[in-house]
Amino acid sequence: MLAGDDAAAVARARALLDTVPAALTERLEQNPASLAQFRFLSSGIGVGRWADGNIITVSSAGGAELLELSDNQSLHFIYGQTPATLPTTGTASYDFASGTVSTADNGTSIGRGVTSGSIVVDFGAALAAVEMQVQHTSNYSAEASELIDYYSVEGLLNFDFVPNSNVFIGLLSATAYSAEDNPVSVAGSACNPVCSVEARGGFFGPDAVSAPSWA
Repeated sequence: MLAGDDAAAVARARALLDTVPAALTERLEQNPASLAQFRFLSSGIGVGRWADGNIITVSSAGGAELLELSDNQSLHFIYGQTPATLPTTGTASYDFASGTVSTADNGTSIGRGVTSGSIVVDFGAALAAVEMQVQHTSNYSAEASELIDYYSVEGLLNFDFVPNSNVFIGLLSATAYSAEDNPVSVAGSACNPVCSVEARGGFFGPDAVSAPSWA
């Protein structure tokens, strides 16, 4: 049963759930995923991840997909209010506040995730400058005889001014380090000197003249 203060949002969610085929629902019930992490911040936004089982994703355009998560595989999510409109002028800065651990797509490894970072947004240019440090022990470089522990990620992201869309997406550059206090690119790493990583995010919080509360 779905309930909430926003009747329109509840109605949209129910309509999407009604599109899920019964066969997928049955598979979900056989082995549902569990909420491995969740933190609700005081300003009305939450972050978390689902793991260890099945979960169904439903797109806003319709269409459902069953994801089978095992080992360290996870579906990470951010929950919060979507601003109806975004500013078209001005700038805003956002600092890292909370996140989930990082998990490999194939489930083989897990790390601390983002340890620090910031986003500086230019609403007039529709660009977001991203910089963050990520800890994820994942690969051993035989050439350098070092374990890759940290990644420095930075770059520019475009974002969308389409009504009711708060999404930004783009490619960032990443460099692999052996230690947080040793910012030297690891020889033999696929990220030496740099590699491209896809980043997706969005703005959250009530409408504001200056800028949304969260990014």
